[in-house]
Amino acid sequence: MATDHHSLSLSLINVQAVPRSIVRKFSAAARASFFFKFLLLSVLATGLRGRPIPWDRKLLKRKKSKWDDRSNGNDNKKTVFTIMKAFIASGILFLPGGVAKAGWLLAILILLLLGSLSLWCMLLLLDAKNKLVSEGVKVLSFGDVAKHSYGKWGRRAVDTSILFAQMGFCCAYLAFVGENLHSVLYSVFDCWDVPQPLIMLLLTPIIIPMVWVRKLKYYAVTNIIADVLIVAPLVYLLWYEADLVMERGLGPDIVACKWETALPFFGTTVYALEGISMIIPIEQAMKRPQDLPRVLTGCMVFIVSLMIVIGVSGYLTFGSDTKAIITLNLGDPTEGDNKVVDVIKLAYCLAIIFTYPLMKFPAVKIVERNLFKDRRSGKKWAKNFVRMSMVFLCLGVSIAGADKIDNFVAIVGGLTCVPLAFIFPSLFHYKICCNSPNSPAFFNYSYNTLKMYSWADVFIFIFGVLSMILSTGLAIGEWIDAPPKAEEICHLNTTIPYDHFEL
Repeated sequence: MATDHHSLSLSLINVQAVPRSIVRKFSAAARASFFFKFLLLSVLATGLRGRPIPWDRKLLKRKKSKWDDRSNGNDNKKTVFTIMKAFIASGILFLPGGVAKAGWLLAILILLLLGSLSLWCMLLLLDAKNKLVSEGVKVLSFGDVAKHSYGKWGRRAVDTSILFAQMGFCCAYLAFVGENLHSVLYSVFDCWDVPQPLIMLLLTPIIIPMVWVRKLKYYAVTNIIADVLIVAPLVYLLWYEADLVMERGLGPDIVACKWETALPFFGTTVYALEGISMIIPIEQAMKRPQDLPRVLTGCMVFIVSLMIVIGVSGYLTFGSDTKAIITLNLGDPTEGDNKVVDVIKLAYCLAIIFTYPLMKFPAVKIVERNLFKDRRSGKKWAKNFVRMSMVFLCLGVSIAGADKIDNFVAIVGGLTCVPLAFIFPSLFHYKICCNSPNSPAFFNYSYNTLKMYSWADVFIFIFGVLSMILSTGLAIGEWIDAPPKAEEICHLNTTIPYDHFEL
């Protein structure tokens, strides 16, 4: 005779909620028999439901709050769009230059490895969050998990990493825009060599008022425009590369593996894959949060596949001539008419300018929370001055790192993104979940699986620390040893000798 597992589980939950007044009427033998049956049935229900039943009476009696209302949450389709928007940004344009340092085959293996580990660590973070929620703790962010794992120092460590990561993104954004606008002006105005620092400085009057905006809802329109301006040119980029390969073949000096220069690519990859700090807010906004692991897995498979295609195709097209930003390879310098390429570069620049305030927003909030303890202090212009100062700080760093932006991106990824992606999730999961087998989360913890997950957390932590040290150190070494940037040679309006052509 078949058993209704769902009905049995519900009946057992009702058994757990029996009032103490009824239990006191039983004799000692009856109470012992009752609790023995209760434990036996709970173990049985655990196996049927696939995860332990929370025994905490406070959790069973906890009243629903506004955070439990999912009726107006995002469905799975909107969640997919949100995840894509969080992970696909300008960082993907740095991958071909990174692949040129690692080799196409080794780069594919690194992208698959780090993409899989990133997904696993996101699930670990959600697992730790669900364990805290089962204990009646309200968790709304990565920092909340850190706070309940290692106290205020855990929260400070996560906030510091997010602060420097977001500031690093903004610095890379400014350098990206400066480099591409310099290329456009050089092409359109017949070798007009405008200094990149001057271009970045002239952008600040546009960026600063956007950074002063205090509510994210006002970024909705610019955010949609930025998404279109980032995704649409990717299609043109792939078409351009395919057309170029069909015309002239693969680029020069294609290498499968470059072991000696591959480690900085770890930082570049993690920089492009960074987005773990958005996972808990995305889950909070979902109508069916239990679907997030499945939705997130599908999205990450697509994102990593797209990164492999963009990175490897760019390297195979341009070979050893692949530049740090793939858009700088577009267009033939000997041709004066590159209007489509210039439009693509301008589209990316505009997308970055629209995205810049959104990237700055988490860093601004962390700084203001520490400088202005009272949120309603009314010090609006003091806060505006802080935000403006942060823009100029990024400007100074961007000017210093513009010449070797690929190494700068690798340093940002290795030093700030690796802890967020690998080190902190494994630490928090080990502290919250692996100390207790009673964890009602995505994973079913038996004694053996608990031991396995504990060792996995330790391995990921060690891997993260080694990756951070080695990738950052080698990127800094390459930056120091790199030769100065060569001056551009103007090919426009230049007389080419007859012996250049084959007759």
